[in-house]
Amino acid sequence: DPTADLIVQAFNELGLRGPEIGTAPPETGAGLVGMPVWLWTEVSDQTWGEPQASASAGGVTVTARAKAQKIDWHMGDGREPVTCDAGKAWRPGDDPAKPPCGYVYVQPSRHLPGGRYEITGVTTWEVTWSVAGGPSDGLGGTVTLTPQSQTTLRVNEVQVLVTGE
Repeated sequence: DPTADLIVQAFNELGLRGPEIGTAPPETGAGLVGMPVWLWTEVSDQTWGEPQASASAGGVTVTARAKAQKIDWHMGDGREPVTCDAGKAWRPGDDPAKPPCGYVYVQPSRHLPGGRYEITGVTTWEVTWSVAGGPSDGLGGTVTLTPQSQTTLRVNEVQVLVTGE
């Protein structure tokens, strides 16, 4: 019965990944303490969607269907993660203070190794699978997969000096 191998093959064919991380400001720039950082994933079947894959051998077919549920953004500062959907890339004209998915740092990153926060995005995928044919015909189930991705971001602090006139 090739069912176990076919389940693994169908899951691998899905090609599920953690988020293709986008931030505003971008990784090459720097954020500011107190200003929101926009967070999103580029949308594809492997990063946020509902892909499907099948694998067959010896009269047995396993079909796997995945659906992205959420992304937990661990922002590298020890605070609770932010949970969002795919988010939205910042575009000129968008209010930078109102990201659909965002985070506000309260400390600069200068004290960290490399002077940057490490951001980890963890996508939760619900994957259902079913078997057609062979001795396992009609079997199926649901599993949760949580692939992740990382990036880094520098966060600076602006200090204002007010002097009398």
